[in-house]
Amino acid sequence: MKEKTAGKKKRGKSSVVVGLVVLAIVVVAFAVLILSSLLQKRYSFEFEERADGSYAVTGMTIVGGLSSIETIEFPATYNGKPVREIGQVGSNFISDVRAVVIPDGVEVIADDAFLRFTGLTSLRLPSTLISLGSMTSTAKAVSLEFVSNDTYRFEGKCLVERETMTVVWAENGCTVPDDIVAIAPSAFEGKQIASFSLPATLKVIGERAFALASGFPETIVMPDTLESVGSCIFAFADGIKTLQLSTHAQIEADAYDEVSFESIVVDVPPIVVGEDADPSAPHAFSVTLQPGAEQYMYYNEQIDLVQTYGAETAAYIVQRSVESDRAGYRKVPLGFA
Repeated sequence: MKEKTAGKKKRGKSSVVVGLVVLAIVVVAFAVLILSSLLQKRYSFEFEERADGSYAVTGMTIVGGLSSIETIEFPATYNGKPVREIGQVGSNFISDVRAVVIPDGVEVIADDAFLRFTGLTSLRLPSTLISLGSMTSTAKAVSLEFVSNDTYRFEGKCLVERETMTVVWAENGCTVPDDIVAIAPSAFEGKQIASFSLPATLKVIGERAFALASGFPETIVMPDTLESVGSCIFAFADGIKTLQLSTHAQIEADAYDEVSFESIVVDVPPIVVGEDADPSAPHAFSVTLQPGAEQYMYYNEQIDLVQTYGAETAAYIVQRSVESDRAGYRKVPLGFA
């Protein structure tokens, strides 16, 4: 009798132990599940309804722990209505996001919408895009996925706004298009350029357009068609030794700040005086400037420089440290300060 009772007690204790082990396993698994959930990063968006009933994404919140979010996918709809606009998202700088995907249907992307994604390397733009804000502060090594539409053309790894023929974005390995009219500020900043020349159609270059870029030829020729050039367009760019330009180009004083050119060559074209003047007359000459003190060139479109100053002194038209304009002449600052 005693032996049977002892056997029952042993079996009872074994069952309790097994039960406790199972319970412990369940508790541990549940704890791991909760911990995993807490450590898993998650993101959610903030929305604002627009006048037409569609929605704009106005913010994004990331919660969770140590895991990474490599891809952010924006929604195509919210509350059963389309999302048409992406504003600047993210309240903190995020380094682990590598790709951003924006669905077709989105039409507007605001200035620096992805500023806080500091590790971004891939951006999928919607085929419905009609307005892309400035991306000057977005990570530089971003590759685009985009199908050309009626508003933007994507060619040679450059995104070009069709109406204004302006390059607004470029990837590494890009080729400067040969039919553009303008280059947006910082469009090529920090990029590796595969093929570079400035077309005769170009009128505007925005500030820092080619700053910190590389892949340039040793000599760069600025087209005569330029009407506006921003500051520091070649700041810290790599490989340029000589810049060649014409006095016909309207150049800001600080256009060539922060450069390491060995020289700037200024071509002074023949200036035609009167209706019967011979445009082939040999009145053109070049002046090579070395980096140094502030330098200006004076010329007047109505006066033949060589006739005014004489051929022997024409080359000395470049004046150093000049503070005031000569009467009747237009001062063209060349950017060495």
